[in-house]
Amino acid sequence: MKNRILVMSLVMLLAFSLAAVGCPPPVVDPVVPVVPPVEVITLRAQMEDPRGVPWVETMFAAFETIRVISGGRLVIKGHPGGAIVPADTEHMGVHEGILDIGVQMSMHWAGLHPVAPLFTNMIGGPTAMGHFYWFQVGPGIDLMNEMWEMVGLNVKGVAVIAQEEEVFLYMTTPMRTAADLKGLKLRLFADEAAVFVKEFGVVPLGIPSPELYEAVAKGVIDGFQHGHLMVDWRMGFHELVDYVYISPVRQPASTLTIIVNPDVWARLPDDLRLLAETVFWKYGAKHNAIMTAGTIEYAHKWIDYGVPLLPVPVEIEEAVLRGAAALYAERAAGDPFYARVHESLSNWAASYKATFPRL
Repeated sequence: MKNRILVMSLVMLLAFSLAAVGCPPPVVDPVVPVVPPVEVITLRAQMEDPRGVPWVETMFAAFETIRVISGGRLVIKGHPGGAIVPADTEHMGVHEGILDIGVQMSMHWAGLHPVAPLFTNMIGGPTAMGHFYWFQVGPGIDLMNEMWEMVGLNVKGVAVIAQEEEVFLYMTTPMRTAADLKGLKLRLFADEAAVFVKEFGVVPLGIPSPELYEAVAKGVIDGFQHGHLMVDWRMGFHELVDYVYISPVRQPASTLTIIVNPDVWARLPDDLRLLAETVFWKYGAKHNAIMTAGTIEYAHKWIDYGVPLLPVPVEIEEAVLRGAAALYAERAAGDPFYARVHESLSNWAASYKATFPRL
């Protein structure tokens, strides 16, 4: 009995001793919470131009911003023109479900409906930002989507990218009078091609951007419209042409459209769809600022290289404006939808110019 009491006393003494020195509690494995895997949605996009063209790089930056803000939930894999579908046919790739997103100028849809080029530019129409606002807060996007329904393509416009006026023409021969253009082979599209054929007797060729350098180098064309001094320097066009003619008349804006497959777009969660559209509009406006600053910088490069930047003869400007007015009036007379879009854009441009005459 005495032994049992002694053992119990020793056990109690040991317990009190351990407590006094702060014996740590027994180690318990931590409970790791089960985190469900994040669903990653991946979309395929194609732009009509090659890498290195500033607006293409702007879109790649927009895609990366969407990936980061979404926490990796929405990944848009961008591709340059021709990587998945032929360049300038992105709208058909979107319609057929080959692409989820396409970015291109609307002049490439002219074969679907004659109103299409107005969604990129109206000859003698609004400035780059004026055109952009027509889409962002005016009826532009709704009218574009009405056109897609009319032509029966499974395509939807969600935003646009603003760009300032294009160079009037890059030429390998001088352009002093309207007669100098007669019979020349020029890269032109849609409305401008129709006007230049009627007013000057040119031969229009619709050469995609990735093929343009070679076409000029081989003498396939005598001149071309394309883009802006920064873009076209990076594409090497300063090595090919002898004259650059500057005027806002032919293309005072060069808006790019961001189109999507509506079935794919509708399946996106609401927050991701809102995020993508918000980022597209943000970068659409930012791009014009980038381009404006870049064009000012690169104008000096062209001049220093020995390629003069020349004004377009007034005779040619007036002929282009006159021809465009006649073309628009003829098309509006025969197509109520064309008339509605043209009237909307014309009124918007007139109001914008009247209110902000120096912009």
